[in-house]
Formats: sequence, C-alpha cells, structure tokens
Amino acid sequence: MGSPKNSNPSNDEKKVEESFSDNFEMNVSLIKEAFSYPTNQSLKLRNISMLQGKKEGVILFLEGTVDTKTVEEYIIEPLFKVRDPFEDMDVLSLLADSVLATVGTKKVKKLQDAVKDILGGNTLILIDGEHEALTAESTGFENRGVSEPTVENGVRDRKNRSTNQWLSISH
Repeated sequence: MGSPKNSNPSNDEKKVEESFSDNFEMNVSLIKEAFSYPTNQSLKLRNISMLQGKKEGVILFLEGTVDTKTVEEYIIEPLFKVRDPFEDMDVLSLLADSVLATVGTKKVKKLQDAVKDILGGNTLILIDGEHEALTAESTGFENRGVSEPTVENGVRDRKNRSTNQWLSISH
C-alpha cells in the first residue's frame, strides 16, 4: 500500500496541469509544492519589487542549473530598475520585450510548462496579479569534472578478477 500522498496521483497530476491564476500567492505555492520546497533547498526564490513597491513579484530557479551571473545581471538587476508605470500595458510583454536582457523569454500559462522550464535551467518570473508567468533563459548547468567513475572501477576490478580466476583454472 502506498502512502496517503501517493494514493491519489491523479490529484497531483491535475495540479501540475493547472493554469496559473491571478492569485499570486497560490501560483508561488504551486511552484514550491512542485519542487518540494523547503525540503528541496535547490529551489531558490528571490522577491522583487518594481515601481517603488507598486508591483511585487518573485523569481524562481534551480541552483546548479542556471548561470547565476546571468540571473543577477540580466534578470534581477533590470527588474529592480523598472520605474515607468505599466498603465494599460501587458506587464509580461513589457518585461520580455524591453526590460530583461536575456537571449530568450517566453510566457507560460501552465504550471507544467513552468516546471519543465525551471528544470531546463531557466528562471521563472511570477508577477502579482498576472495569470501567466515569464521564463527567461539562464541555463548554466554545473559541469562535473572528467574522471573515471568509482562504481565502474569496482565492476571492472571484479570482472578482471573473475577473468584471471577463470584463466588460472583453465590452464
């Protein structure tokens, strides 16, 4: 028997397929839940305030999958510098077209798409009152040094011992 959390996977699947709502706190909570935050400390959150505190948001990304310099210089810093009012403007389009300095940005409507983008090394931007989110390219996966894996060495050592034993028996 599975645990109560896993007993109804269709409920979890429905949450992942949900579209973002105008409820900022709910959107943030859905992303946190999808990444098991705060248990999973790899998910990083950074609150942002634009227009002298008139517009709030949060930036989310996975540590180790993004280039932090890109996130700081081309996403966070430009967002803090936004001063012009958004009156009657699509906030996310304005940010994507005129504020953010990353190579690529796109709007996402569904939690599932946002999760995929975060897992792919992109940064998610949620803005209070918006029913969509924005992802910005910030990929910078940490590289593992080139070395021979220790597990493979153990298998190779056992294989060599077996071969040597077989050769000594057959002669």
